Amino acid sequence: MNNFFSKIMSYFANEENLNYKFHKCITNTSKINLAFSYINAVIDGTFDVFKSVKNEYLLIFSSAENNYTKYSLILYDLQFDQVNTKIVKAHDDRIYTIRHFFDKNTQNDLLLTSSFDRWIKIWNITNNFILVYKKKPDYEYKMNTYLLSENLLFSNKKNYLITSAYEIDSAGYNILFYDYENNQNNNNNNSINNSQDNTNFLGVYYDENIPYITAGNLGNVKVFDFVKKKLIKKYHDSSKIINYLSVIITKQKENNNNKILIASGADGILRIWDYNTKNILFKLSNINNDRWLVGMCLINEKFLFVGTYNSTIEEYNISSNKLVNTLNRMNNEDLNDCYLTIKNIDINGENFLITHTKSGLIELWTKSK
Repeated sequence: MNNFFSKIMSYFANEENLNYKFHKCITNTSKINLAFSYINAVIDGTFDVFKSVKNEYLLIFSSAENNYTKYSLILYDLQFDQVNTKIVKAHDDRIYTIRHFFDKNTQNDLLLTSSFDRWIKIWNITNNFILVYKKKPDYEYKMNTYLLSENLLFSNKKNYLITSAYEIDSAGYNILFYDYENNQNNNNNNSINNSQDNTNFLGVYYDENIPYITAGNLGNVKVFDFVKKKLIKKYHDSSKIINYLSVIITKQKENNNNKILIASGADGILRIWDYNTKNILFKLSNINNDRWLVGMCLINEKFLFVGTYNSTIEEYNISSNKLVNTLNRMNNEDLNDCYLTIKNIDINGENFLITHTKSGLIELWTKSK
C-alpha cells in the first residue's frame, strides 16, 4: 500500500459515515430510454441543482408534453417546494443533458441542454430564460451512437461549449469546442482529440483556474489540458476493456498536491486511481457487480454515492475501501429503474441528495437525524 493512500485512510479513519433516507418524490414525466446505452453514452446529466445569483435554491429538470412529442424545462424552487418557471417546448425529443454554468463575464446563470432531437441549446436563466445559443453540430453518427456528451467551460475570459461526437471524414470520436459568444463555429482547428474511443462522459474541472476536460471512454479515462489542447493523462485498467460512465477528480484535504481520479463502470466496479502516478489504488465491487454503476456524487471529499442499475444507491467510504451503506427506495419500486444522476445541495445548512431514475422520477433524500 503506498504512502499517499495510507495517509488518506488514516486521515478519515475516525469519520462517521453519512446516512441519508428517502424523503419524497418530486413527480416528473421525463421518460428516458436506455435501450441502446450499452453502445452509446450513458445519460449522466438529466438534471442540475444550484444556488442562483438571486439566492434561489433551484432544481432544473425536463418534463414530457403532448404525449411525448415535446419536452419542457421545469425550474423548481427547492426551498419553497414549488415550480418557479416552466419553459414549454424547449426540445422536440427527450432531454438528456442539463448543466448549470455561471457566466463570469455577465454574472448570469446559464443552462446547457441537449436532446435526442440533436439540438444543443444554451439559456440565460437570470434573464427570463432567454435562448442565447442554438446549434446542431456538423457531424454524423456512427451506427446508433446518437447520444452526445456536452459541457461548458471558461478559459481566457471566454465561454466555450465542448461536445463529443463521431465526426464526418474523421478517424474516430473527437472532442469539439466552440467559442459560442463569437460564433466561431466553423473553425477547422476546434478539435482536441481524435481516437477510436466513444466518449461516454465529458466533465470539466479547474486547477488554479486552468480548465481540464475529463473524458470517460470505452477502455480509458482521459484528461485534457484545454489551454494547451493536448492529452496529459490516460488511465487504463489492463484487466479488460471497461465502459466508463462517470468520472470525478478530487483533491484530498490532507495534502492538496495529491489528487485521486474516480470512475464508475458498466461492469459494476468502482475504480480509484492516484491522479499523478496513474496507479490504481483500489477497486470496489457493488452488490451486483455485473450491473452498472452510473451517476456519482462525492460529498466532503470522503463519501461517494453511486447510482446502480438495480434501483439502489450505494455509499462508499473511499478512505476505508468499503461499501458502508445502501439507500433503498420506499415500497420496493421497480428494481430495473436505475439511478442515472445523483447530486447534492446544501440549503441553509441542511444537505440533500437529489436523484433521477430511468423512468423519470426525481427523488429527494435527507440526512437522518
